[in-house]
Amino acid sequence: MTEREKFIVPIYAVGKRAMIDFPDVLDFGACPVKFSTEKPVIIRNLGEKTTKWALELPQGFSSNQKEGVL
Repeated sequence: MTEREKFIVPIYAVGKRAMIDFPDVLDFGACPVKFSTEKPVIIRNLGEKTTKWALELPQGFSSNQKEGVL
């Protein structure tokens, strides 16, 4: 603020965030038809805040864990 003018300066702050590390693509390679194939996947939280996650799979796919907290 000066004698003649008032300046408004916006201030933005960002708090802690969750940042989930999950592969963009899962490649199962050459899988035989009508045969069960497994692929271990690690889901990590690289951020500073705890978060919930949920996994939605198309019909024909399954997972032993479909939601959790990181």
